[in-house]
Amino acid sequence: MNVRYLIIIEEIKQLIDSDVKNNNYVTNFVDNYGIRKRILSDLFRLEYGYGIKEYIGTVRIECLRKMIKNSDNNVSIVSFTFAVELGYKDSSGLHKLLDRKLKLSLEEFVELVNSEKG
Repeated sequence: MNVRYLIIIEEIKQLIDSDVKNNNYVTNFVDNYGIRKRILSDLFRLEYGYGIKEYIGTVRIECLRKMIKNSDNNVSIVSFTFAVELGYKDSSGLHKLLDRKLKLSLEEFVELVNSEKG
């Protein structure tokens, strides 16, 4: 893989890791570097073994897990507040992410994380 592309892909990954709330990583890089969206996604998959959207979802789930562990809030508060903190407009995006990636409802995920607290 071209060194330029490797640098761009690593930069995207670092941005995702540092700012999970941002929803414009790919668009910004496409605009700034003149690389087509599909090529960028393919290069990310080639380098890391999964697509950008999949990686963002994984990072968001791990952030949610940490938020729940550090919170005593109930599910309805977690649902909206944490959804917004993770870059969603409302809780439906968060519910869809958990269902798609883990086949769990938010309530089930909160119970799972709380059971890990010990």
